[in-house]
This record gives sequence, structure tokens and C-alpha cells, in this order.
Amino acid sequence: MAVCHFITILMHKILYSLSLVALFSACKSVNKTDASATAISYPATMRDTSAGDTYFGTKVPDPYRWLENDTSLATGDWVRVENKVTKDYFTKIPFREDLRARLNSLWNFEKYSSPFRVSKYIYFYKNTGLQNQSVLYRQADGQTEAELFLDPNTFSITGTTSLAGIDFTQDGALAAYQISEGGSDWRKVIVIDAVTKKQVGDTLRDVKFSGLSWKGHEGFYYSSYDKPKEGSQLSGKTQIHKLYYHKLNTPQSSDKLVFGGPAQPFRYVGGQVSENEHWLIITAGNSTYGNELMIQDISKPGAPSPQLWEMKRTMSIFSMPTRSIFISNQMLTHPMEKLWWRTSAHPELTIGKCLSPNNPNHFPRVRLPVIFSVPT
Repeated sequence: MAVCHFITILMHKILYSLSLVALFSACKSVNKTDASATAISYPATMRDTSAGDTYFGTKVPDPYRWLENDTSLATGDWVRVENKVTKDYFTKIPFREDLRARLNSLWNFEKYSSPFRVSKYIYFYKNTGLQNQSVLYRQADGQTEAELFLDPNTFSITGTTSLAGIDFTQDGALAAYQISEGGSDWRKVIVIDAVTKKQVGDTLRDVKFSGLSWKGHEGFYYSSYDKPKEGSQLSGKTQIHKLYYHKLNTPQSSDKLVFGGPAQPFRYVGGQVSENEHWLIITAGNSTYGNELMIQDISKPGAPSPQLWEMKRTMSIFSMPTRSIFISNQMLTHPMEKLWWRTSAHPELTIGKCLSPNNPNHFPRVRLPVIFSVPT
């Protein structure tokens, strides 16, 4: 009995070992098959051994510099071949459709944005689930049903043209909205009558990194760069930002340059009209932190040039509740920085009143929103 039991255990071990060998062999076979099926054959990329620079006596090769020329035939051919390799690989993924179906099921639910008020209307964005672009609706005070205001899904057949921002006049009668085609930073601006939803005036083109700020119903301020020459939109420099004023129902070619350009070279320039439409606030900077501040009285025709108030290490938001005072809401990012106010009646002052004196208890990188009133 003992011998039989020993033989039985031995046979179980042998069979178990053989099954493991068979399983490992099958896995290796599958892995080899999968590896051969998904092996990627990348196209050869030409190395230009003559390209490079010399820094402090040391030559630094740059063999793929030729690919920086995005308009060359050679670069175009290389991109087409690389795209084909990528698409061929994606089509062979067996669970790709399952993944697509799962993502669709996760994304397929109603989504709403935060609402915002313009005059007598509440505006909000809504996506039914799988729409390429969210739709802008509005609802009048006292009404229970919302009406469709703008549907970006109708901007193009492919659904790749998006609503990239909208700004209304204070009474909500006119709206200027930006569209982005295929995700481009170069945008178009279209003005519509908010009641009839009909376009007013021509479409502005080649607007980049810009807000829109209305002055009454007359027109609005916007920013842009000089457009790179045709064929170099991706690689051409857009370095000097300009602030323009567009008067409604006039061609874009006649828009007035307000600030910026070679005489005032800044990478980023923006303009904002005060709530009482008395002041134009201009911010300008060469990086994403820190700015210079200009203010211009636009309440009368023939306004003088903007008055420079240097605030190179601040980021400011402005409100103009009166004709003589503006309020600054700033970010404290250093223990030695301060909050200031100035009266527009004395724009020549170089030192404002310190509302937040140096305090050793201030902490670096503290964001401090401040809302306060200042007597005239």
C-alpha cells in the first residue's frame, strides 16, 4: 500500500510538472506570435552629420535639425510614413473597440457648466453626453424653459470647430464670440445681435491669445500677433503682441493699434474696459508671471496715450466703481510684496498707498484676495 501510495504521488508530480512545461511552452509560443504580430518596423530617419553648433569650443551635433523645417517635402514625407506606422499598429489592437465602447459608456451622461448672468438672461453650457462640443443655452428671468443660443456642433461638419469664448456688451444686446478651428490658437471673432442671433459686421480673423472687451455698442478691444507667412503657421514666431480697437461695422484692416508692436515689444498684451466704461486697463508682460500696468481715460474722444504704472512683480485684477478710484486685487507671492491703490485723478504719482505693509508674519505663495473701498 505504501509503495502504491508513493507511486501515485510520484505520478501526480510528474503530470503536474508536464502540465507546467506544456503551459510555459504555450505561453512562449503565444508571446512569440504576439511579438511577431505587433513588431513595429520604424522607417529610417536620415541623420544629417553636417548639422550642429559649436558652444565654447565644443561641437554639439544636431542630426535631426532638418525636421524643424515643417514646410519641406522631406519633413512632410517623414510625417506621412510615421503616421502610417502608428495607424497600422492601432488597427491591430484586438481590444480597441471594447475600449472605445467602455469610454463611450463612461462619458455618456448629461453635463452642465456653471451658469453666468448677462442682463436678464442666465447662460449655461450643456452637453447631452457624447456631443463633440457643449451647447450654449440661455434662460430669461421668470421663464421655465431654456432656449438654444449657440450650438458649436453646427460650426463644421466634423465637429472640430469649438466655441473658444464669448463676451457680451453690458446690456447683453450684442455678443462677440471666438471660434477655434481644429484646436488652433488662431481664432476668428464673430459679432451677433443677441436678440436675433444674426451676424453684425464682418468676421475678424487671425486673433490669438486674446480676450474681448466691449466699449458700449461702439466696438471692442482685442489682442493678436502678426500672422506668420503662409506655410509657416506652426514654426513662425509670434513674439510681439498688439492691442487693437475694432469699431463695429468697419473692416478689420482699419482697426486702431492701441498698444504694443515694435515700439512696445511685449509677448503678452491685454486690454480690459472698466465697468463704468471710463477707463481702459492694459496689462503687458514678457512671461506668465509679472506685468506692467497702463491706464487710459477713454471717456472722451481723442484719449491721450496710456499712462504707465510699473507693477512688474504683480498680477492684478481691476474694478472701476467710480470715475476716480480703482481697486486692485493682487496675489501676494513674497513676504515683502504689498497691495497698493492709486487715484486716477493723480496718475502721475509714483508711489501709491500701501494697504498691506511689510509684515514678517506674511507667508510666501499666499493668495490674498482683497475687496475694499477707498474714499476719494
